[in-house]
Amino acid sequence: MQRVEVLTVQSAIRGAQVEIKYTMDALFEGSIVIGLPVEPVGISSHLKELLDLWGGAFLAQLCLAKTLNVPDGYDPVAWAALLPVVQQLYDVRAYRDSLPLMQSPFITGPTRSISPAQLDADPAKAVLLWSGGVDSTLADLLLKDNGYETTAVHVQLNEGAIAGETAAVLELARHFGREVKVVSFDFPEFLAIAGRFSNVIDHFPSDNAIPHGRELLLIPIALAVGIQYGAATVALGHEYNAWTRTVEYRGRTIVKCDTQSESANLVLDAWISRFFPSARVFSPIAPLSDYLKFKLLADMDVEALARTSACFWGRNCGVCGKCTLHYLLQRMLDLSVIEFEVDSLRESAILRRMVLDFEDRSQTNWREMQVALSSIVESGSYSASEPLLVYYAQHVLPAIADELRAIRVVLSSPQRARLVPECFRYG
Repeated sequence: MQRVEVLTVQSAIRGAQVEIKYTMDALFEGSIVIGLPVEPVGISSHLKELLDLWGGAFLAQLCLAKTLNVPDGYDPVAWAALLPVVQQLYDVRAYRDSLPLMQSPFITGPTRSISPAQLDADPAKAVLLWSGGVDSTLADLLLKDNGYETTAVHVQLNEGAIAGETAAVLELARHFGREVKVVSFDFPEFLAIAGRFSNVIDHFPSDNAIPHGRELLLIPIALAVGIQYGAATVALGHEYNAWTRTVEYRGRTIVKCDTQSESANLVLDAWISRFFPSARVFSPIAPLSDYLKFKLLADMDVEALARTSACFWGRNCGVCGKCTLHYLLQRMLDLSVIEFEVDSLRESAILRRMVLDFEDRSQTNWREMQVALSSIVESGSYSASEPLLVYYAQHVLPAIADELRAIRVVLSSPQRARLVPECFRYG
């Protein structure tokens, strides 16, 4: 697969508009334009330094650049601190596109030092990146339960799911009676670039168009907005499965969920803390499995659950990985608040494989889906007209019932997750 030899990145901040210009050899030249809801007063120079490096790293892994050129200069210490995450992103790209393992890009440009920003912000005030899904909606409720004052920020970034996510956020904001700050995100060449340098992008329903490494853009945006409202904490919606999931590839352990992983979040939090003292990054739901998150939100506010949007394609398609999981979890709880375009039990190839190839534990969300399936079958909440569940009851459940009892205990309890405050409560 072709790789870009030199990627040049140069960011600029004009009022409340952020622009990240890029040139990828002679193949692509353009800009990412971000419209903030408030001007980043007092931190614009630090924000530019952050976006040059983090935005450069995001674009570098997108085009698999061999060299990242930052003509306005960079801090070698800051780049070295970010490198573990950049390497993770290159490793994930190699794994997902079946490529040889690659080294992270060499960086060029004038060197200089970044001094810590002077912030007047409160760690007990949080800016929440709110996508409108189960994860971020539950994170918002948990932050409030733990005494945080939150500012909700919605970034229209996830290609393919933008309309569904934005509609969900606005509906949830009305439901909660709260305000949400909407950030516009314009990257017109994203799909063209992603398609040029990846074989697994935008293929319904298995390969979505949600960008890898998007936290490298989301966290700076949230920080820039949050500081203007006195918030020093950036709250994310990363859950335990993404936090911990790894795969083995060509002799290397790959962190499968790139910048949603615990290892990446530790690096990003340390980077932010170093250059933006008192600021921190954490996910309130990092200790929670998908299984427990869904149950908690259903218990805390089932009407909010009904208004969420989690489909990778923004329309509750019923057949992508997230829709299949939520179909099973909803049915396990005997709910019908989320409507899908099709019946996952009959149409989802992911669900069919989960049943017929149940011994393959490498399948995404294997534990959650198997526990949900077993709960449905054990409760008798299925009929003879549902042959996949009949097959599960007769052939699958007897083979893994003991294993699933132990798994259910683990999925039902918060797990240890670094960065989450020790006093954080889950009701």
